[in-house]
Amino acid sequence: MVEKVRALMKKLLILGASLLLLAACGNGDRSVTKIDHIHDLEFYDDALFIGTHYGLAEVNFQDHEWSWKGNEAQRHDFMGFGIRETGEFLGSGHPSDESDLSDPLGAMLSDDQGETWEVEVLYEEVDFHKIDVNEHDDKIVYGFDSISGAIFRSDNGGESFQQQGDETFNPSEFLDLISNKDDPDQLMLSDQRGVFKSEDAGETWELLSEEPQVFLASTYTNDELLVYSVGQQEMWRTTSDFGQTWENVELPKPSENEPIMALASNEGMLAAGTFDNDLYISNDDGASWELIVEKGEPIE
Repeated sequence: MVEKVRALMKKLLILGASLLLLAACGNGDRSVTKIDHIHDLEFYDDALFIGTHYGLAEVNFQDHEWSWKGNEAQRHDFMGFGIRETGEFLGSGHPSDESDLSDPLGAMLSDDQGETWEVEVLYEEVDFHKIDVNEHDDKIVYGFDSISGAIFRSDNGGESFQQQGDETFNPSEFLDLISNKDDPDQLMLSDQRGVFKSEDAGETWELLSEEPQVFLASTYTNDELLVYSVGQQEMWRTTSDFGQTWENVELPKPSENEPIMALASNEGMLAAGTFDNDLYISNDDGASWELIVEKGEPIE
């Protein structure tokens, strides 16, 4: 009798372990061991969110934990990503291999910080390689479509978008797009030809400055627009009048070898992602930098 009970208990333990393993597989492993292609960076609360080729990653600075958002079917290729002050996330790009969605994803919305995504707006129509949420009016959102090369605008936080004007830009030359925090109808767009400015929400454009100095990434910090500029030389530049005048800033480059492709700021903290999948954090407005991801691998 004792042997039968032991045998039954053994079977139950094996069954329980199997069920736990299946449950873990069903929920998916959320630990981040590798990041591939840093497309976008955004701060929210005490965390940094990273739009990558294989999903949206989060690093929580309170507990220093890394995790993927959503299950594997929700871990899309985030080419464009933004966050409203309301906490609503916006995304665009290509569907996960584990998803049954079509390509492209259009302009997605998430009200649970990237756990799940509503795919409806411009679905199968646009692939935003840049999503800009206006700094002072987060209902106004711009997107650069890598398919048509057109600029789109939303006045309701991403619930709908309209194409702005007929002018388009070569997607293979596009670098960055940002709106003026004080006047959301003003835009600056950087591509390999130079920096362009629009005063009418992207309906028309004028060349503000030609190469050799264009910017790869931009963010607002200390009430100024900070850009990482390349051309004759790599440098930090700021403008307080949205591109009419520029000032070179003596800040160290996070990496001496790789250009910065993504930039975000939050109350003195800066995050910079490079072409080679390095990720740096600064807690002093860029005066010094700490490497937290090296060649795509988080540093413990």
